[in-house]
Amino acid sequence: MFYIHRTGWRFIHPSTFEMHRPNGSGNYLLILFQSPAIVYCNEKPIHVKRSTAILYTKGECQHYSGFETDFINDWIHFDCDDDSDFVETLDLPKNTPFVCRDAHSLSSMIRALGEQNQTNTRYTDTLVDLGIRQMLLKLCESMQIMPAVPDHPYLAKMQQLRSDIYNAPYKRWSVPDMAKSINLSLSYFQHLYSSFFKTSVLSDITASKIGYAKYLLETNDFPINYISSLCGYENPEHFMRQFKKYTGFTPTQYRLRVHTISDRDVPYR
Repeated sequence: MFYIHRTGWRFIHPSTFEMHRPNGSGNYLLILFQSPAIVYCNEKPIHVKRSTAILYTKGECQHYSGFETDFINDWIHFDCDDDSDFVETLDLPKNTPFVCRDAHSLSSMIRALGEQNQTNTRYTDTLVDLGIRQMLLKLCESMQIMPAVPDHPYLAKMQQLRSDIYNAPYKRWSVPDMAKSINLSLSYFQHLYSSFFKTSVLSDITASKIGYAKYLLETNDFPINYISSLCGYENPEHFMRQFKKYTGFTPTQYRLRVHTISDRDVPYR
């Protein structure tokens, strides 16, 4: 059974913050960087963007620091009693940073696990165990959309564009402009994108915006029209139609549903 040692959500540190545990923390650590950071792998610095994650296994050096701006991250230290092979066999990069395709959902799951861990019912341990497994499997699921041709000359540029889409859901993305930025025709750009990632560029743009909207609805009381503009929509009605299509709820219904499930703000330590 999996259990939690500590969690943190939207922790803010100065840009000079640095964490260095040469022998790890004695448990598994999953970090979601919410700001630019530096991760040291074999003591070589790797500059990472917001929405990058890393899963440290037990005994591995944990070394990372802020970069230029306030250092913000979500994190969860966890372990298990009897199923350590579950983590080891996951189809996830370990001890090296990777772009999180749905950072907003991961952030919400870390927050929910922290809340769940502070309850004290007969179901708490089971729900935490299932929640950690779901979180890790969701990460694996998002990583399954892998490039079909690893050595394609446009792969790196496409991966960067996809990362930019999920890092900037507020931007009003133009697919023709994206194609033009890497000197491809619109049709060939769309063909390559679907071939690499098994989804269309428009689907990724929408998923990024809806994921960001869900996060804003969960964590703020901004008016719906304002959230629409923050997610890069010119037309609030179009935003509301897309949100209901992808979630099954209107933005207002989604906010009420989330607040009904968790009607308190639990402090994180």
